Amino acid sequence: MISQVIKKFIDEYEKNRKKEYERILEINSSLLREVLKNRGIRAIVTFRAKDKISLLNKIKKKESKKSVKYKDSLQIEQEINDIGGLRIALYFPEDLNDVEKIIKDLFAVKKTKRFPKKKGKLNGSYKKTFSGYKAVHYIILSKRKNLDNYNKGLSSLKIEIQVATVLMHAWAEVEHDLTYKPLNGIASLEEIQILDEINGLVLAGDLALTRLQSAINIRLKESGVFSNEYDLKIYLNRFTLKNNPGITKYILGRVDILFEFLRRSKLDKPAEIEKYLVNIVFEEEISDQLINLILEDKKFLKDNYREAVKHCEPVSEKYDPAYYKGIVDLITKWSDFQQEVAQHVKSIDKELAPHRYSISQIRDKFSDVIDSEFLEKIEKIRKVRNNLVHNVNKVDFDSIRGANEQLKEVLNLLKDKINYLP
Repeated sequence: MISQVIKKFIDEYEKNRKKEYERILEINSSLLREVLKNRGIRAIVTFRAKDKISLLNKIKKKESKKSVKYKDSLQIEQEINDIGGLRIALYFPEDLNDVEKIIKDLFAVKKTKRFPKKKGKLNGSYKKTFSGYKAVHYIILSKRKNLDNYNKGLSSLKIEIQVATVLMHAWAEVEHDLTYKPLNGIASLEEIQILDEINGLVLAGDLALTRLQSAINIRLKESGVFSNEYDLKIYLNRFTLKNNPGITKYILGRVDILFEFLRRSKLDKPAEIEKYLVNIVFEEEISDQLINLILEDKKFLKDNYREAVKHCEPVSEKYDPAYYKGIVDLITKWSDFQQEVAQHVKSIDKELAPHRYSISQIRDKFSDVIDSEFLEKIEKIRKVRNNLVHNVNKVDFDSIRGANEQLKEVLNLLKDKINYLP
């Protein structure tokens, strides 16, 4: 017998709330698919809102462990974290850290759970040989600024994002259904042992996938051509870690734009970009730096960069031509701005190499002539540009137009200010 509070919650969920969860899940899954592809991360993104029976059983199980019954629907929704579930199944285990950075950028992460919690977990009388489920779960809320006005009210809905490899997700589905949702009785000892054995194979499979990433990198070295943005991403990761063993944090950025730019420029080979890669720093995004270094060296490739941006930012039905042109203009003009800064810094301070500049370095080096108001203006433009490039927040047309106008002004001011440096 269920209480009236639970019955009311389930009825409302079936009538309206489930559709809201499905809508926010669809929005967030689309966003993640786009960003993961942009970053060169191979993954399968799926989602589901709990069905009525599954949710009811979860609520009853939760309430049975409590000393008091649920008082209202709000209390139920606050305690059930996985009414809406989103799954990211990774091809390669080493992408897990990059995905965590993306999730923390895109969403408000309320809780993180890492598995396995304990090795050799007891299952009845049988002690597992292998560690079991290996994944990271994030309880998140959507950021209101990433939602249009119609969907802003959905930002209060908690979602659980599960991240693991494709192999681990497949094993977990089988293990969960047999162990926790048995349709034909409780799983036998032999079945549990077989699941444990398969888990060992899955863990070995994940290791094999990691080795596959290394093999792809070796193949790139031998063949000398990046076939797609995923190949490029693997190569960039390997090169960065190999040549900077102490590095713990870096951001690749828009690998898709970088790949398209390299392809159009016939620079889509490791040998063509290594001489630039040795000059990158880790405070800035690697893809952006690499593009800027190449354009500084080969200014005639600027049109290739503009075309690469157009290719990777296709026009959708909601974008009018002026909006789309504003996006491309801002992204390419920002690259012009970065090169302008690098050129001036190089001419004034030989010790500060052009590829090593940052906004903070300009402030520290030239604080006597570049005031805080000027730097604040640059920072605002940079945020608009980054939101566009990295799909962090939605950007309206007025913001894009304003940023383009300010960028022209900043470029002129920068030339005047730098020219008067002692």
